[in-house]
Amino acid sequence: MEPYQSYIQERLAAGVWNAVVLLSELKARGYSGGYTILKDYLRPLRRQAAAVAVRRFETPPGQQAQ
Repeated sequence: MEPYQSYIQERLAAGVWNAVVLLSELKARGYSGGYTILKDYLRPLRRQAAAVAVRRFETPPGQQAQ
């Protein structure tokens, strides 16, 4: 998983948490591991993400429609 950690972090930050989707994207990048290895890698990351109840972001006035 080490060569793909930065890519996985990018995708998780973009909101892609589905292991099947991530697996297909990683396979296209040359990943030869399996689904279970990926799920085991994601499990603690999902727990950490669940601990954050609300992710706040603020935009200047007029930048985002409500």
